[in-house]
Amino acid sequence: KIGIALGGVSRGLKQLTSRAYLSAAQTGKTQTLLRRDQLLDVWRSEYEHRLAPRLRRRRMSGDIDALRALDVTTFGMQWGGEVAAERITGYLRPARYQLYADPKQTNAFAQLAAAAKLRKDDDGNIEIIDRFWDFDPADGDRRDTVPLPLMYADLMASGDPRCQETAVMIRQRFLEQ
Repeated sequence: KIGIALGGVSRGLKQLTSRAYLSAAQTGKTQTLLRRDQLLDVWRSEYEHRLAPRLRRRRMSGDIDALRALDVTTFGMQWGGEVAAERITGYLRPARYQLYADPKQTNAFAQLAAAAKLRKDDDGNIEIIDRFWDFDPADGDRRDTVPLPLMYADLMASGDPRCQETAVMIRQRFLEQ
């Protein structure tokens, strides 16, 4: 579901254990995630510098009101960045609109573009980003937003102080539990 071979998962768990982010495996015992705050910082940095630059992104402009009125999950998409943050905090007023799209659902992208009158625009404030995971969100209340660590990373990477302030709020409220 996460697009990694079983051997890669095993190597990843071993790395987490060797770096003291995961308790050592013991027969009959569940491993525990350790140093969550530091691991979130590592995730944010690795996402921003290594994974995010490799994701296909399309800049668009169009009818924002029509776009926001759509149930983006029917198009295989989820809100990221500012819209996702607004939905869970009620605090941030979006200026940029990020959607993570399933790259396999090309027809859905065309349908969304038609519904919201989207057009290619290198300076547009709508960004469609290829999703890099292949699983449904576990939390039914947040099915239309990306996972919280990704939301946090996107906001921190924006360079916008209002987005970074909201990212800190999300971290404190939802990720430091």
